[in-house]
Amino acid sequence: MNIFKRLLTIGKAEIHSVIDSFEDPINTTEQGIREMKEQLGKSIEALAQLKALDIRKKMKLKLRSRLPKTIIIRLSSSYRKRKKEKWKLQKQTALPKKP
Repeated sequence: MNIFKRLLTIGKAEIHSVIDSFEDPINTTEQGIREMKEQLGKSIEALAQLKALDIRKKMKLKLRSRLPKTIIIRLSSSYRKRKKEKWKLQKQTALPKKP
């Protein structure tokens, strides 16, 4: 059993040496640089998007701080939904008018 492990190790070493002889260090390095440039471009784009989102949030917060509280509440979609649901409920439970 031990001899098979040794033969397998020798085989692996030979295969690795053949693969290493195919690799060109200059080409491998250039490929690594190209991949890093692609990642850099993606990272810069993601950073720009985050900065834009931050600016929009700050502007929205600034605008909200200028508006009175009642306007903010009425502008919120949840307030409008609740008001619409309340109106539907009142309409459904209202007694019909007698002629």
